Amino acid sequence: MFRGPIVDEQFDGTLNRVAEMLSGHNLEFALIGGLASSIRGRIRTTADVDIVVDCDVAKAVEILNCLELGSYRPFVKDPELSIRQYFILPIEDVKSGIRIDLAIGASGFEKIIVGRANKPAGYSVPVATAEDLLLMKLMAGRPQDVSDISGIVKVNKEAIDWDYCEEMAESLDEVTQLGLRDSLQRLRSESA
Repeated sequence: MFRGPIVDEQFDGTLNRVAEMLSGHNLEFALIGGLASSIRGRIRTTADVDIVVDCDVAKAVEILNCLELGSYRPFVKDPELSIRQYFILPIEDVKSGIRIDLAIGASGFEKIIVGRANKPAGYSVPVATAEDLLLMKLMAGRPQDVSDISGIVKVNKEAIDWDYCEEMAESLDEVTQLGLRDSLQRLRSESA
Protein backbone atom coordinates (compact mmCIF):
# COMPACT_ATOMS: atom_id res chain seq x y z
CA MET A 1 0.00 0.00 0.00
CA PHE A 2 1.13 3.52 -0.69
CA ARG A 3 -0.45 4.89 2.45
CA GLY A 4 1.60 7.49 4.24
CA PRO A 5 1.00 10.45 6.51
CA ILE A 6 -0.32 12.75 3.77
CA VAL A 7 -2.40 10.43 1.63
CA ASP A 8 -6.11 9.81 2.15
CA GLU A 9 -7.89 6.60 1.15
CA GLN A 10 -8.94 7.83 -2.31
CA PHE A 11 -5.41 8.86 -3.27
CA ASP A 12 -4.01 5.72 -1.64
CA GLY A 13 -6.22 3.49 -3.78
CA THR A 14 -5.56 5.51 -6.92
CA LEU A 15 -1.78 5.41 -6.42
CA ASN A 16 -1.80 1.69 -5.72
CA ARG A 17 -3.89 0.94 -8.81
CA VAL A 18 -1.79 3.07 -11.16
CA ALA A 19 1.46 1.70 -9.68
CA GLU A 20 0.21 -1.82 -10.25
CA MET A 21 -0.79 -0.97 -13.83
CA LEU A 22 2.62 0.59 -14.61
CA SER A 23 4.48 -2.28 -12.96
CA GLY A 24 2.38 -4.68 -15.05
CA HIS A 25 3.87 -2.97 -18.12
CA ASN A 26 7.38 -3.38 -16.60
CA LEU A 27 7.81 0.38 -16.36
CA GLU A 28 9.83 2.33 -13.85
CA PHE A 29 8.25 5.54 -12.56
CA ALA A 30 8.36 8.18 -9.84
CA LEU A 31 5.77 10.29 -8.10
CA ILE A 32 6.23 14.01 -8.82
CA GLY A 33 4.01 17.09 -8.51
CA GLY A 34 1.94 18.13 -5.51
CA LEU A 35 1.91 14.80 -3.70
CA ALA A 36 5.68 14.44 -4.02
CA SER A 37 6.15 18.03 -2.83
CA SER A 38 3.97 17.26 0.19
CA ILE A 39 6.08 14.21 1.01
CA ARG A 40 9.43 15.97 0.51
CA GLY A 41 8.36 19.38 1.80
CA ARG A 42 5.27 20.93 3.34
CA ILE A 43 1.87 19.28 3.11
CA ARG A 44 -0.45 20.93 0.62
CA THR A 45 -3.66 20.10 -1.16
CA THR A 46 -3.72 18.71 -4.66
CA ALA A 47 -6.45 17.40 -6.90
CA ASP A 48 -4.42 15.05 -9.10
CA VAL A 49 -1.57 12.58 -9.22
CA ASP A 50 1.54 13.36 -11.27
CA ILE A 51 3.90 10.56 -12.24
CA VAL A 52 6.89 10.53 -14.54
CA VAL A 53 7.27 7.24 -16.41
CA ASP A 54 10.51 6.03 -17.95
CA CYS A 55 9.19 5.23 -21.42
CA ASP A 56 9.10 6.56 -24.93
CA VAL A 57 6.13 7.81 -26.95
CA ALA A 58 5.52 4.42 -28.60
CA LYS A 59 5.30 2.67 -25.23
CA ALA A 60 2.95 5.39 -23.91
CA VAL A 61 0.65 4.86 -26.90
CA GLU A 62 0.79 1.12 -26.18
CA ILE A 63 -0.28 1.82 -22.58
CA LEU A 64 -3.13 4.00 -23.87
CA ASN A 65 -4.29 1.19 -26.16
CA CYS A 66 -4.12 -1.32 -23.28
CA LEU A 67 -5.96 0.75 -20.67
CA GLU A 68 -8.56 -1.23 -18.83
CA LEU A 69 -11.59 0.87 -19.72
CA GLY A 70 -13.40 -0.19 -16.58
CA SER A 71 -10.50 1.12 -14.50
CA TYR A 72 -9.21 4.13 -16.46
CA ARG A 73 -10.48 6.49 -19.09
CA PRO A 74 -8.62 9.14 -21.09
CA PHE A 75 -9.02 12.59 -19.56
CA VAL A 76 -8.78 14.44 -22.90
CA LYS A 77 -10.55 14.03 -26.22
CA ASP A 78 -7.45 12.97 -28.15
CA PRO A 79 -5.05 11.28 -25.71
CA GLU A 80 -2.70 10.05 -28.45
CA LEU A 81 -2.21 13.65 -29.62
CA SER A 82 -1.48 14.64 -26.01
CA ILE A 83 1.17 11.94 -25.81
CA ARG A 84 2.80 12.85 -29.12
CA GLN A 85 2.60 16.63 -28.75
CA TYR A 86 2.88 17.28 -25.00
CA PHE A 87 4.43 14.01 -23.74
CA ILE A 88 1.59 13.59 -21.22
CA LEU A 89 -0.96 10.81 -20.96
CA PRO A 90 -3.80 12.28 -18.87
CA ILE A 91 -6.14 9.59 -17.56
CA GLU A 92 -8.80 9.36 -14.90
CA ASP A 93 -9.09 6.61 -12.32
CA VAL A 94 -12.72 5.53 -12.77
CA LYS A 95 -13.11 4.30 -9.19
CA SER A 96 -11.93 7.50 -7.46
CA GLY A 97 -12.47 10.07 -10.21
CA ILE A 98 -8.92 11.34 -9.62
CA ARG A 99 -6.95 12.61 -12.61
CA ILE A 100 -3.56 11.03 -13.20
CA ASP A 101 -1.01 12.76 -15.43
CA LEU A 102 1.56 10.32 -16.72
CA ALA A 103 4.52 12.37 -17.96
CA ILE A 104 6.39 10.51 -20.66
CA GLY A 105 9.99 10.49 -19.48
CA ALA A 106 11.70 10.55 -22.83
CA SER A 107 14.36 13.12 -21.89
CA GLY A 108 17.59 12.45 -20.06
CA PHE A 109 16.53 14.49 -17.01
CA GLU A 110 13.29 12.55 -16.58
CA LYS A 111 15.19 9.27 -16.77
CA ILE A 112 17.52 10.60 -14.05
CA ILE A 113 14.52 11.56 -11.88
CA VAL A 114 13.13 8.03 -12.12
CA GLY A 115 16.55 6.47 -11.51
CA ARG A 116 17.21 8.59 -8.41
CA ALA A 117 13.71 8.28 -6.92
CA ASN A 118 13.35 6.34 -3.70
CA LYS A 119 10.66 5.16 -1.33
CA PRO A 120 10.51 7.33 1.79
CA ALA A 121 9.68 5.57 5.05
CA GLY A 122 6.03 4.58 5.07
CA TYR A 123 5.59 4.74 1.28
CA SER A 124 5.75 1.94 -1.27
CA VAL A 125 5.83 4.09 -4.41
CA PRO A 126 9.08 5.73 -5.54
CA VAL A 127 9.07 9.51 -5.02
CA ALA A 128 11.33 12.00 -6.83
CA THR A 129 14.15 13.28 -4.62
CA ALA A 130 14.01 16.72 -3.03
CA GLU A 131 16.76 17.89 -5.39
CA ASP A 132 14.98 16.75 -8.53
CA LEU A 133 11.70 18.26 -7.35
CA LEU A 134 13.49 21.57 -6.74
CA LEU A 135 14.80 21.55 -10.29
CA MET A 136 11.41 20.63 -11.76
CA LYS A 137 9.68 23.33 -9.72
CA LEU A 138 12.28 25.94 -10.75
CA MET A 139 11.67 25.07 -14.41
CA ALA A 140 7.89 25.37 -14.05
CA GLY A 141 8.04 28.60 -12.03
CA ARG A 142 4.31 28.94 -11.27
CA PRO A 143 3.21 30.48 -7.93
CA GLN A 144 2.44 27.04 -6.47
CA ASP A 145 5.88 25.83 -7.56
CA VAL A 146 7.52 28.75 -5.74
CA SER A 147 5.61 27.78 -2.60
CA ASP A 148 6.60 24.13 -3.03
CA ILE A 149 10.26 25.13 -3.42
CA SER A 150 10.09 27.04 -0.15
CA GLY A 151 8.64 24.02 1.65
CA ILE A 152 11.13 21.57 0.18
CA VAL A 153 14.08 23.78 1.11
CA LYS A 154 12.76 24.44 4.61
CA VAL A 155 12.21 20.75 5.39
CA ASN A 156 15.42 19.49 3.71
CA LYS A 157 17.74 22.45 4.30
CA GLU A 158 20.63 20.43 5.72
CA ALA A 159 20.23 17.40 3.45
CA ILE A 160 19.94 18.98 -0.01
CA ASP A 161 22.80 18.10 -2.35
CA TRP A 162 23.28 21.62 -3.70
CA ASP A 163 26.29 20.61 -5.81
CA TYR A 164 24.18 18.02 -7.67
CA CYS A 165 21.44 20.62 -8.15
CA GLU A 166 23.84 23.20 -9.57
CA GLU A 167 25.49 20.69 -11.89
CA MET A 168 22.11 19.47 -13.17
CA ALA A 169 20.82 23.05 -13.50
CA GLU A 170 23.82 23.92 -15.64
CA SER A 171 23.10 20.94 -17.92
CA LEU A 172 19.42 21.84 -18.13
CA ASP A 173 20.29 25.46 -18.93
CA GLU A 174 22.12 24.30 -22.06
CA VAL A 175 18.76 23.07 -23.37
CA THR A 176 16.19 25.34 -21.70
CA GLN A 177 18.01 28.69 -21.48
CA LEU A 178 15.97 29.36 -18.30
CA GLY A 179 18.83 30.55 -16.08
CA LEU A 180 18.20 27.71 -13.63
CA ARG A 181 21.73 27.72 -12.25
CA ASP A 182 21.49 31.41 -11.34
CA SER A 183 18.07 30.88 -9.72
CA LEU A 184 19.39 27.88 -7.83
CA GLN A 185 22.47 29.77 -6.59
CA ARG A 186 20.18 32.57 -5.29
CA LEU A 187 17.97 29.99 -3.59
CA ARG A 188 21.00 28.31 -2.04
CA SER A 189 22.43 31.57 -0.67
CA GLU A 190 19.01 32.65 0.68
CA SER A 191 18.59 29.34 2.50
CA ALA A 192 22.06 29.39 4.10
